[in-house]
Amino acid sequence: MHSRKTLPLNRLSIKLCAIIFFCVCVLALSACSSIPGAGSSAKSGIKKQLTESRPVQNSLVKALQAIDKNDAVAAAAAFDEMIKKGARSPASLNHYAIYLREQWQLEEAEQVYRRALEVSPHDAMTHYNLGILYDLYLGKSELALQHYRKYQTIVEQPDKRVKAWIMDLERRSTIATENNEEVPS
Repeated sequence: MHSRKTLPLNRLSIKLCAIIFFCVCVLALSACSSIPGAGSSAKSGIKKQLTESRPVQNSLVKALQAIDKNDAVAAAAAFDEMIKKGARSPASLNHYAIYLREQWQLEEAEQVYRRALEVSPHDAMTHYNLGILYDLYLGKSELALQHYRKYQTIVEQPDKRVKAWIMDLERRSTIATENNEEVPS
């Protein structure tokens, strides 16, 4: 029988593995978005992406790992650390806002989404998520409509689901107006 020799791992190979693992995690996180059109280029021609510093990326990875482990305390601490280290990319801020929304910290989530739009006003993912927040969580139909419509104009190919949501909100708005009811802002 032939035996295999195993090579001992030295510090350099361990560091190399750690760097590769980190890069794979960052790539996986950026590809994990379930938001349609988030990866496609915008019609407006704005393709420049903001990149985060390594400490911000590390904090984001920690936060997402804590979420996967259902550790809300560790996730909150990691997101706080991420913000303190200067997070400013729409992707990082969207992850944080979604976390806040899931914790029912809705006003804080809205503020974080708005901060993402200040940095990148044509970010499709932020308009999509802010539309969901306004539509499903805050009951602000008109604001939801604005963000869903903006999302549809930014993505390369309009989303059929979002189109249906827009049509539903417009229908409800029309019915409320016809019945002289107050339309949620």
